[in-house]
Amino acid sequence: MVETTPPPTVVDTPTPAWSITLNQPAASWEDKPTVFTGKISKPITGSYLTLWQRVPGAWVLRASIRTTAGGVYKFSYVSAYTGTWAFRTMIGVKDTTALAISAYRTVPIQDRKIVVNTSAAWYATLTGVSVTGRMTPAEPGKELALQDYLGSGKWRLLSIAKMDAAGNFRLRVPDDVPSSRTVRVLTRGVAQPAMEYSGLAKIVVKAALNPKVYAVSAAMVRNTYRAGCPVKPASLRLLQLNYWGFDGKVHRGELVLRDAAVSKMITVWTSTFASKFRSGRCGAWTCSAAVTSSRWRPTTPPRSTAPGSPVIRTRFRRTRTAGRSTSTPWRTRTWPRTASGTRRTGSRTATVRCRGPACSSRAASPPRAPPELPEQATAPPPATAGPLSARNLPAAEQLGTGWKTYADPGGAEAGFLGNKTWTRKRDAHQAAFEALPSGCSGQPVTGSLPVPQYALAGTYRTGDALPATALLLRFTDAGKATAYYAGYQSRMKACGSGGDLSIKQLWSDQSAAAAVRGYAGAESYVDISVAQGSTVALLAATSASADTQSSWAHTVVPTLQAVIDQP
Repeated sequence: MVETTPPPTVVDTPTPAWSITLNQPAASWEDKPTVFTGKISKPITGSYLTLWQRVPGAWVLRASIRTTAGGVYKFSYVSAYTGTWAFRTMIGVKDTTALAISAYRTVPIQDRKIVVNTSAAWYATLTGVSVTGRMTPAEPGKELALQDYLGSGKWRLLSIAKMDAAGNFRLRVPDDVPSSRTVRVLTRGVAQPAMEYSGLAKIVVKAALNPKVYAVSAAMVRNTYRAGCPVKPASLRLLQLNYWGFDGKVHRGELVLRDAAVSKMITVWTSTFASKFRSGRCGAWTCSAAVTSSRWRPTTPPRSTAPGSPVIRTRFRRTRTAGRSTSTPWRTRTWPRTASGTRRTGSRTATVRCRGPACSSRAASPPRAPPELPEQATAPPPATAGPLSARNLPAAEQLGTGWKTYADPGGAEAGFLGNKTWTRKRDAHQAAFEALPSGCSGQPVTGSLPVPQYALAGTYRTGDALPATALLLRFTDAGKATAYYAGYQSRMKACGSGGDLSIKQLWSDQSAAAAVRGYAGAESYVDISVAQGSTVALLAATSASADTQSSWAHTVVPTLQAVIDQP
């Protein structure tokens, strides 16, 4: 009997099952990456994996990736929403066909916050007003922006700053004008949906004089004090206070004055500050000012001319050098900081100029700075201004017998450096301001006037060797030139007599006029104004008999009209 060996039984070896792990992610912040890591059971490179997030009612696909060497994977996902969320990964695209699905992990997505510190009820001007607060989590070096609300859903950028290592920030608020602002802080450098906003805060800034008084040491006045001066440094005080500038903003200034005059000076400045009188810069060692009815005032927007309100200013209308008069009726001077002594303006109001303790003991008027758009004094001005040149001004012989062009040498007190020619470029805004009458006794005319695009001045000497100045104002169009000319005439006619400046009308028509400008205790001028096209020309000639020059003024008008508006 032959024994038969049964065939071996074939046992199927099961294929290893797929699996995928998901490590517990660390807590994260909104708009910051959350990292998910793990691996699949088979060390295969390139397997397709997906990341899913549980939202109310469903799982939502958030990202996909392929495995790297060894079956390792790493997802980086940025959530725009805060809360504690469940995430899982799978091998494949759908849970119904996936080779494996990991266990889910819950991840806290924390809320980033910008918290603004509670502001004071109000702040004084020029006290370093700021919005402070903290952002969590801290992102050292990250930029934050401060905005204020303009209404109708519009916001305006005020300032930008970076937070420190602890997330603290300080954003400056403009505090040189009184204001009430609704502000907020927001993150920068991210897409709009990812921006973080703080709550709203109200910042109120009120105008305040804020005077501060300090002792003056000998070292502080070493360049101005001399032995023998009647007031020693120990009797001086440094007064710091706020004042309204010609730009309509509040500025900080300094005065050195006698100790006994401090309280009176604060009283004076308190009154002028409350009245919003405009004044110029006052430095610690020199200051000058005159109280007068002036054409100077700030403008809003800057490119408009709004003359007629009283301000505090220094007016230098007349200078004499070696017997030569360089005066013009339109020129405003800035006192040189190295000059000393007391000057007198062309008006009846004296300008107090202090340098050193001796002058500091005098009662001074508030100070004066250069105009809002000062002339360039570091180099001679050009002889042309845009399209305007000497050919747009009448030849001297056409203005009268003996007339000559004159190259004004300028100088420190003149406010410009001579360019060795008889024409020079003027700052158009400044020239338009200075041409308007000031110091009048009549009711001032208010309202804005157009600002020219170019201004050119030409200097002459009359047949009597007296100064004469022509000023050309070129506007962008004829309408603006006509408007300025009309405003100029209305102010000339309203000026009246009896003030620092008296004006007598000689004659006028639609596009030309002549008048006499007479300054108290100073010269008189024949003032001729002409509008032609987009140009206004103003000619002022010093005359000992200005009242009798009506006929001469008529003859000059055609001469001006023929050249001033040439391209």
